[in-house]
Amino acid sequence: MEENKNNNENMDLNNKIKQILQEEKERVFGKEDESDPYKKVKDDRKMKYIIFCGSTMSGLGKGSTMSALGFLLQCCGLKVTCIKIDPYLNSDAGTMSPFEHGEVFVLDDGGETDLDLGNYERTLKLRLTKNHNITSGKVLSGVINDERKGNYLGKTVQMVPHVTNKIKNLILETAFIPVQKENDDIADVCLIEIGGTVGDLESSIYLEAIRQFMHERDSSDCALVGITYVPTIPKTNELKTKPAQHGIKELKSLGVFPNILVCRSSNKLDNDTIKKIAFFADLPLLSIISCYDIDCYWDLPLVLAGQNFHLKLLDHLKLEVKQYQMHKVIGLSEHIRDLQKATEVRIAICGKYTKMSDAYYSLTKSIFDASINAYRKIKLEWLDCTIFEDDLQNEPKTEEKKAEFWKTLEKCHGIIVPGGIINN
Repeated sequence: MEENKNNNENMDLNNKIKQILQEEKERVFGKEDESDPYKKVKDDRKMKYIIFCGSTMSGLGKGSTMSALGFLLQCCGLKVTCIKIDPYLNSDAGTMSPFEHGEVFVLDDGGETDLDLGNYERTLKLRLTKNHNITSGKVLSGVINDERKGNYLGKTVQMVPHVTNKIKNLILETAFIPVQKENDDIADVCLIEIGGTVGDLESSIYLEAIRQFMHERDSSDCALVGITYVPTIPKTNELKTKPAQHGIKELKSLGVFPNILVCRSSNKLDNDTIKKIAFFADLPLLSIISCYDIDCYWDLPLVLAGQNFHLKLLDHLKLEVKQYQMHKVIGLSEHIRDLQKATEVRIAICGKYTKMSDAYYSLTKSIFDASINAYRKIKLEWLDCTIFEDDLQNEPKTEEKKAEFWKTLEKCHGIIVPGGIINN
């Protein structure tokens, strides 16, 4: 009886403490906005966030790594959604040259977006919207529109807090948009890729917004994955960690600290290199992931799973594994390796932007998917059609290039002429 009485008194005391803290919170920050249309769904299911940002240089494969992680999370029975943040001032990628930024991926709702969204849709079987591609053009035009409407009540509109708040609100609203093809369920985990490189002027405001975003949530609600580069000196075959060290230092100087560091390199990192990076990153050894060059994209989930990349993040986010179906990716990876023994089919891609394969990224991925189903080994021949343009006929070696063009074309089993822009 005495023990029960003490337990009841402790419960009453804890409830009073919670009430005091809640009253203080409301006094300082005000009551929560009951008109928030996403409040109910936020209360019903707490969203988890995994943010990817790159250091050292661009083109390290943030999008591919994020897609591979999303696939592993799906194998664990979790639903995911994806957001791509592009720091450029364009409203979308629709008017950008493929030479500038690769292909423009068109979504079901007509949104013209970055090619990474196509990668997310194909790998994770999602149906994303134009809202899932956040650009500086969208953010800043939204802030200006709010200012013109008087939403800031006469305050001086600044990068902090008004622009950062706009970024955070866009992330929060987009994260709860249903994207699953089978149903309208809200995702368990939101994966966010910040384009560009740490240290770029245009990316700094997004990293500040992410710093605030993570600060406003429990540590188990957000995880930050840093992508860095560890180059190899060709003649000595020596791995150099200095670029990675500088990248991590730059990231920390902005108040953003990675929970896991993915190190891109030509070959697998040895233990001494991992120890050195972990020491300067102030991270445990197991939080350093070696992501080396591979021949097939579908080997990437296996490389990451072999180092328990997804399980470490699930542990940090306090998420439970609902199922474990790694046999899917293992079977697919083995099937793709077997394609090397299959009959080779040559496909010619005749276009204007063939010098940059990313300009036809979705096309090449579609051909690859078809080759898997048809069990054929695909060899792509990239043929530049600009040699036939009138203003290039007087250029030197044009006739030789034409002859080589037709010679290559005759050896192909199929021809694809992708669409261009304007008169192309």
